[in-house]
Amino acid sequence: MKYEQSQFFTENEYDDVRGFTILEAQDGKYHIAEKWLKDNNEDAWIDYWVSESDLLSRVENDACEPHAMLTDNQFEKVCKNVGWRYDNTTAVTA
Repeated sequence: MKYEQSQFFTENEYDDVRGFTILEAQDGKYHIAEKWLKDNNEDAWIDYWVSESDLLSRVENDACEPHAMLTDNQFEKVCKNVGWRYDNTTAVTA
């Protein structure tokens, strides 16, 4: 897998998407947490799985780009926002 847990990406294709973070990477898939801007300027979070080939294709086409690695504190906040918990050794779904 090319990218790892807590990698943050900026979104270049959709104006309402602020960016997304990898929650976990396994078996050729990425579990993603995506931050959206709602109509009232509040943030909304969703999580979903995407294949590695789909993510790599989006990066190659400049639809999104790796930006930074989140700190442990930032990553923990993202996990809480999507209702997904982890500890420092193993990621587990809530």
